Amino acid sequence: MSGSAQKPTAKELLSARDHFRALLASRTRERQWQRFFADNPFVLSSALPLRLEPGDVFPLGREGRTEPDFAFYPRHLTPIPYYGVIELKRPDSSIVTVTRSNVAILTRDAQTAVHQAQMYARNPSSFLPSDIGQRSLFLGNATYLFVIMGLTDELSRKLGNELYRESITGILPPNLQLLPYDYILQRFEDHVSPQIFFLVPLQVEAKRIPRTFSSLDEVVTTAAVLRYFV
Repeated sequence: MSGSAQKPTAKELLSARDHFRALLASRTRERQWQRFFADNPFVLSSALPLRLEPGDVFPLGREGRTEPDFAFYPRHLTPIPYYGVIELKRPDSSIVTVTRSNVAILTRDAQTAVHQAQMYARNPSSFLPSDIGQRSLFLGNATYLFVIMGLTDELSRKLGNELYRESITGILPPNLQLLPYDYILQRFEDHVSPQIFFLVPLQVEAKRIPRTFSSLDEVVTTAAVLRYFV
C-alpha cells in the first residue's frame, strides 16, 4: 500500500483535507481519486460508516486485472468478521434520473458501479491478500459495498430525502451504500482538528507564540504565555 498505515499526523490530515477540496474544485478523472485515496487511506477509514484503521484499506484497480478500486477488512481481528469493496466514479457523474415527478432510477454509470461491486464481492479470494486465506473461509462474514460518486447537490435538487429513500435506497442491495464525494469530505473533516488563530499584541514577542494550533493543549499553553507577557 502506498499510503501510510499508521495514524496520520495533524499535518497529514490538514494536507489531505486541502488536497481533497482542491480535487473537488477541479475536473478530475477516476484515476486521480484512486491515487488520492491510496496515498491517504485514512480518509476512507475515517469517513466510511465502519470501524476501520488506515491499514485496513488497500488499493487495487490494477491495470489488466478485474478487481475493485479498493478493498478492506479489519487486519487486527481473527477470524475476520467482515470485508468489503469500494468502487469509484467521478464527482461529476450523475447518480439518478427522474423519469416522472415521483419516480427516480439510477443512471447507467451508477448501475454499472453497483453491479461491479456486487460481482467483486462474490469472490473475495481473487483480490484479497493470500495470507488471510487460513484466517477466514468467507462463510457468514458480513460484506459491505460502497460506491463513491457524484455530489449531494444533485440528489437534493432532483429528489429530496424522502424520494431518495423511496426510489433509490429501495432498489439498492441492503449491504450497499452510495456515497457522494462531498459526504466523504464532510465525514473526514469531522476528524480534522480546526485551526485556531490568536491576535497577538504587538509588544509580545510573536516568535515565542505559535500562530496555529492542532490541539487543545497548545491553546491552553499559549493562553498561559499570553497572560505572562501581557
